Parts: sequence; structure tokens; C-alpha cells
Amino acid sequence: MKTKCILTCRAAALALLATLAAYLNTAQAAGPLTPPGPPAPTGKSLQEIEPRTLIATLPYTITASGSYYLSNTLVIASGTAITIEANGVTLDLNGCALSSAASPASGYAIDINGSYEDISIFNGHIVSGVVQSGGSYSGSGFAYGIYGPGTYNVRISKLSVSGVFYDGIYVSENSSVVQECSVDTASSYGIVANVVDHCSALGCGIFGIIAYQVSDSYGESPIPNGTGIECTSAIGSVGSADAPTGSGYGIDTTVAENCYGYSYNNVGVGGSTLNNCYGYSYYGTGVSAAVANNCYGTAVYATNTYAISGSVLDACYGYGGIAGVYAVETARGCYGYSSYGNGVYAVTAENCIGYSYASGSYSAPYAGISATVANNCFGYGYSTSVYTYGIDATTANNCFGFGYYGYGCYISPGTAANCFGSSTNNYGIFANTAINCYGTSMNGNGLSATSANNCYGYSVAGDGMDVNMANNCFGYTYNGYEGLSAAVAQNAYGYCQAGNGGSGGYGLYAEYSANNCFGENFHMSGTGLYGYLVIGCDGYEGASSSIGLEAFIGESSTGTGITPLSLTHNLNCY
Repeated sequence: MKTKCILTCRAAALALLATLAAYLNTAQAAGPLTPPGPPAPTGKSLQEIEPRTLIATLPYTITASGSYYLSNTLVIASGTAITIEANGVTLDLNGCALSSAASPASGYAIDINGSYEDISIFNGHIVSGVVQSGGSYSGSGFAYGIYGPGTYNVRISKLSVSGVFYDGIYVSENSSVVQECSVDTASSYGIVANVVDHCSALGCGIFGIIAYQVSDSYGESPIPNGTGIECTSAIGSVGSADAPTGSGYGIDTTVAENCYGYSYNNVGVGGSTLNNCYGYSYYGTGVSAAVANNCYGTAVYATNTYAISGSVLDACYGYGGIAGVYAVETARGCYGYSSYGNGVYAVTAENCIGYSYASGSYSAPYAGISATVANNCFGYGYSTSVYTYGIDATTANNCFGFGYYGYGCYISPGTAANCFGSSTNNYGIFANTAINCYGTSMNGNGLSATSANNCYGYSVAGDGMDVNMANNCFGYTYNGYEGLSAAVAQNAYGYCQAGNGGSGGYGLYAEYSANNCFGENFHMSGTGLYGYLVIGCDGYEGASSSIGLEAFIGESSTGTGITPLSLTHNLNCY
């Protein structure tokens, strides 16, 4: 049985070898593997793939759709170089230039002569010889660079235009794009399009750039009343109006972000909503907007304009002008500085810092912060000749004001709450109502108010506190006349020190009544506490020829001094 199986396997192997040999013989009979020759070309030429027409001479008129190109620089004696009178045209200048010898300048480098659409022009130069001097344009070459005001869906890219008499690139604002182009010297418009991106237009007479949207571009006009950029939306762009006369804008837009604008006589950057913009002007306003966020404005010599102005200003910085920051409605988190007027001027100022350094040549008073309502603000006013307040407001909360010649805080006719005011030559705080306030002055009154509650007033040479009604207050004067002066005082303390050995004065002077008060005086011949009606009070006088407590009617009160009590009517006083 075993021998039979071995024989069967050998027979199967021999059959398999015979089949393989037959297959190999058949494959060899198919023919040689060496190719008969090189492969024949089957592709299309570049001209077949993209048919293009060479423009070899000027003038040239394009009347059919298609692709056109230059192979070398072309010069025309006068008139228009290339005219486009068809839809769907692509014109490649191929790195070459169009130039004109016309004198004076005339004609168009490229004229899109009608309401044509779907046109692309790119990659080259338009060279002309017009120059600008002293605000006037003259010279040879083209009157216009690329001109097509009635076009639709036009794209211009990677082109330079120099020295044209009127417009550099002017296409319709209907779906047109100008990208990576430059214009240098044009007496009217530099670039006009729907979208302008990564472009520059310099030395332009009326407008550097006009567009719906401008991004990462620079527009400049050196001519009186010329504007750098005028658009609806500007992003990352720079506009300049350099002329020392006229009223041009650096950038005039609706919305701008991360832009810089300069104007010699008018607005650096002006718009409805501005974000992260910087505007600079010598004799105008740096930034002007309805709403501005994180913007910086400078007005160098402007005495009737503002560094930055708007309705609502947030986190803005203004330097110069009649107000560093001027908000018709609200200024929040802003910083303003002015040498001519108010640091910050607003209806409502919140978390703001304002400095005013107005001199005697400008009308007063001005203030570091001038507002109807000031909250959490710091104002500094410095002048050696005019009243300049630290904070000037109707109502102030949690504010600090310093005034050198004027008031530290002038809060009228409203309320000052939790405020600190300091002045060198005037009142530290002047308010209708003062609550939890501290006022200090070198030569004026520390705090002056109609009503004061829980307040402290200090003065070196004036009254520490001068109010009509004082409740839970403390007034101190070093060398003035009255530590605390009030018509009515309750739970109050007044101290008069007489630091330079003066005479007279009162620690606490209550014209009508004093209740539960304490007055202390160290002036010679002075009085610790004085009032017409004194109840539950204590007066102390620590100098010679002095009176501790003096009143027309005294009740349950005490006095200490050379003369402890001086009372017309004594009701249980000692």
C-alpha cells in the first residue's frame, strides 16, 4: 500500500512539470521585449493649452476674450497704449513696462473702455514722467494708469504705476480687487477699487486710496485737503494727509482695526467704530470716533480740538488738544493729558486718569478729570496762574484729585463719596455733599462742603474743614485759623495747632450749634471750641491767654485752658 502512494505522487509531480514547460515555450513565442523606437509625442503645446496673443506694438485694442501678454517693454509716442473692449480678458505684462513719451502727459496706459467684466491685469509696470512739486503736478507720460470706472469683476495685481497726471489705478467698486500694487504720484486718485489689499499709493492729490475695504495698505496725500485713505473698512493700514494747510484726513472710514492715521490739520483716524488705532495730528484731532477701543490719539498743537474724541471710549489714551480724552457720553479706563485744557472730559468717567497742565494763556478752569459723573478716577491739575482742578464733577465716587492752583476735587452741585482731594493753594475738596472724604491743602481749606459726613479735612495754612453741617468729622489745621468750621456740628472734632506760633483761632468753630463735639486749639489767645449753642461738648485750649470752651448757651459741656469756660448762659457746664 505504501509503495502505491509513492508512485501516485511521483506521477502528479511529472505532470505539473510538463505543464510549466509548455507555458514557458508559449511566452517565448510572443515576440521580443525590446521597444522598436522612442515614444511619439501625444501632448499639447503651451499655446494649445492656453492660447495667448502677443502684443508687440502700440497702440493696441483688445476686442475679443482671451489671454494677452507682452514680451518686452513698449513705448508709445502719445495717446492710449492698450484699450480693452471685451469681456473675459487676461492681460499679463510679463514683468515688462508700458511707457509714454507724450508731453504734456496724455492718454491711458490701459483703458477699459466700457462696462466690461471678468478682466485680469497683472505682473508689470506703468512708467510715466509726471512729478509733484509744491502741490503742483507736471511732466510727460500718461494721464491715467489703469482706468475702468464702469467695469465689473476686475482684478489688478502685482503692478506698479508711477508718475501719472490724474489717476493711478481706477476701477469700479463693483467686485473689483487691487492687490499687491503700488502707485507713486498721481494728481487725483491713487487707487480706487472695491477691495484694496497690500497696496501703497503715495504722492496722490485728492485721495491716496478709495475702497470699500482696505487691508495692509498705505495711502498718502501731500496736497491741501487731500486724504490718505477713505473707505468703509480698514484693517492694518496707514493713511497720511501731510499738507500743512487744508482739512484732509489720514484715514476716513466707518470701521478700522489696527490702523494708523496722520493729518497735519485735521483728523488722524476718523470713523464710527475704531479698535486698536493710533491717530496723530499737529493742529487737528488725533482720533475721532463714535466708539473707540484701545485707541491712542495725539494732538500736538491743537488748542480747539482733541487728542481723541468720541461718544463711548474704552481703554483709550489721549495726549494733547483742548482735551486729551473727550467723550460725549462715557470714558472707561482712559488716560488723558492736556497742556491746553482738560485731561479727560466726559459725561461719565469710570476708572480714568487725567492730567491737565493748562497755563495762564488759556481759559480756565480746566481739570485733570472733568465729568458729570466720575467713578474711581484720578485727576491732576497743575497751573501756577489759573484755576486748574484735579477733578471737576457733579458727582464723584472713589476719586482722587489734586490741584496745584485750583481745587483738588470740585464736586458741585452733587455729592463726593469716598473721595480724596489735595490742593497746594486752594481747597482739597469742595463739594455740596461730602461722604467719607478726605481733603488736604497747603494754603487753602482742606475740605469745604455744604454737608460733610464722616470726613477729614487738613490744612497747613487754611481751615482744616469748612462746612455748613458736619457729622462725625475731623478738621485739623497746622497754622490756619480754624481746625473745623461749621454752622452745625455733630460728633465732630476740630484741632488748631499754631505751628508757627500764631495767635487766635479755633479748634472747632460752630456758628450755630455743636453737639457732642471736641475742639482743641494751641494758638495764643485762641479758643478750643466755640458755638452759639453747645451741648455735650469739650473745649481745650493749650496756649496762654486762651479759652477752652466759648458759647452763648452751654449745656453739659466742659472746658480746659487758661480760661476754661466763657458762657453767657451756663447750663451744667464746668
